[in-house]
Amino acid sequence: MKRAALLILVLGAPLVLLLFPRLRQALVRNARLVLLLWAGAILAVGFATGAWSARAESLGAREAVFTLIGIVLVVAAFFAVLRDALK
Repeated sequence: MKRAALLILVLGAPLVLLLFPRLRQALVRNARLVLLLWAGAILAVGFATGAWSARAESLGAREAVFTLIGIVLVVAAFFAVLRDALK
C-alpha cells in the first residue's frame, strides 16, 4: 500500500504539474519569493554582523562612507528585485 501511494505521488506530481501550468507557475513564483526572502535574511545578518564587529570601529571616515554607500546600493537592488518578484 505504501509503495503504491509513493508511486502515485512520484509519477502523479509531475503529471499534475504538466497538465496544470498555472499551478506550476504559482509554485515557482512562491518558491522564488521564499528564496529571495531567504537571501534577504542572509544579507541582513551579514550587514548586522559587520556593523557590530570590531572592524567597523576601526574604519576611517572615507571607508565608512564607501561601506555605507555599498550597503545602500545592495539593499536598493534587493528591494528592486523583491518588487519585481511580487508583480
